[in-house]
Amino acid sequence: MGLVMATCHGILLLCTFSTLTFAVNPILKCCFRIPNPPTNSKCFISNRSTIARVPRTANFKLFVADVLNVLGVNWYVFYVLTIGVDNTWKEIARKKAIDLKCYFLWDPVYNGENDIYWITRDGVTVMDVDREIIIREYPLPPPRVDYAPIGIFSWMGDRLSCIVLVKGFSSAGAYQIYALDLDLGKWTLYHEMGPFDYGAICGHELDFDINISILGLRFRFWINDQIFFIALIDSSINRKSFSGVKKIIFCYNVKTRQLTKIDDIIVGHFEAWLHTNTLVSLPSTPT
Repeated sequence: MGLVMATCHGILLLCTFSTLTFAVNPILKCCFRIPNPPTNSKCFISNRSTIARVPRTANFKLFVADVLNVLGVNWYVFYVLTIGVDNTWKEIARKKAIDLKCYFLWDPVYNGENDIYWITRDGVTVMDVDREIIIREYPLPPPRVDYAPIGIFSWMGDRLSCIVLVKGFSSAGAYQIYALDLDLGKWTLYHEMGPFDYGAICGHELDFDINISILGLRFRFWINDQIFFIALIDSSINRKSFSGVKKIIFCYNVKTRQLTKIDDIIVGHFEAWLHTNTLVSLPSTPT
């Protein structure tokens, strides 16, 4: 069926490398097979698509973006499909691409209400879920966020945030968190965090506590003042084989500056999503 690429009010969005596959309600065990999007982009589908719920309704919409070249000019083109209502995708908006490298480096960010934030090298484009139109545009944060390791965008309760590596390696460096003031349209430095002593935090729960090596961090989501992220941890002895790589989920509180390992989640191979259950049923096929 595919891999989970997004979750929205209890509905999971699944995909393969190149296309969307199903919208699924795991509680009711029902799914909706998604028609192929009208795009030809070779970019990851997860970087240019998302699912959102129409406010105050039980309707869900799928959004996909692509880049279309018309007479030598690149355009960002946006499509939508309402689950259970539309048989096919429809184009809803176009925006001229300014940067020649108009790639989709970041996943779109849905704020859980009525706004989707599309992030490209040209800036942040905000789309209204209900009206299906572009309503605002914002710049990118002041530091360079489009070079490896790229900045990580996520929704921080009531604003858009971007986590940027500013010192050291991504696995054991210092980070800055920028927040977007939606009224002023400006990014401000919100918080600085790291580096962390993962060995001390994990205690003796791993088989290789003494020689812990952090291969990378994956920031996932916010809950109130806490940012949750996955650390890929290995023993320095096993670096060549990667045979002992483990995933551990951590929670960092920006108010207390405390980093905590989430003990209720087993160490191993997993993904982490912010998910709630719903009793909304999905049609098995477009009607």
